[in-house]
Amino acid sequence: FIPADGSNYITVSGTVSVTANQASGFAAWIASRQIAGANAEPGADPDGDGAANLAEFAWGSDPSSPSEFPQAPDITRGEGSLKLTAILRNDDPNLEVVAETTSALRSAWSTNRIAEIPVDDQTNVPAGFRRRTWEVQDANPAAQFMRLNMRYP
Repeated sequence: FIPADGSNYITVSGTVSVTANQASGFAAWIASRQIAGANAEPGADPDGDGAANLAEFAWGSDPSSPSEFPQAPDITRGEGSLKLTAILRNDDPNLEVVAETTSALRSAWSTNRIAEIPVDDQTNVPAGFRRRTWEVQDANPAAQFMRLNMRYP
């Protein structure tokens, strides 16, 4: 823009920084599904399928479709061990997945004796996800249970 009176103005140059706050991770994912308000909370279950939004985020299922439930993990029992393998989101560093175990469902859950085992085979795993395996050593031969607990700050 140059004013009509071309002699009475000053030219100034510089840099303007603009920062846009864009949602990322869970917030961006839930917003992309047009879910808002209380239904957008990590513990909410807007589709009523029994899986909380955070679980659907971690497993990669749709929180607005009751027919699309998170894929069940593979569980294998060996000599004195129990393994749980699941394909889970790994593109959000804020998502924490913790494996827990107990020998009785009425007892407390614990992370003791659980180790995550590196998995090289990532065949048929979608981008942004990773196949992960956890193992309980010295598993109770009578009964041993495992679960994955998802946490998000």
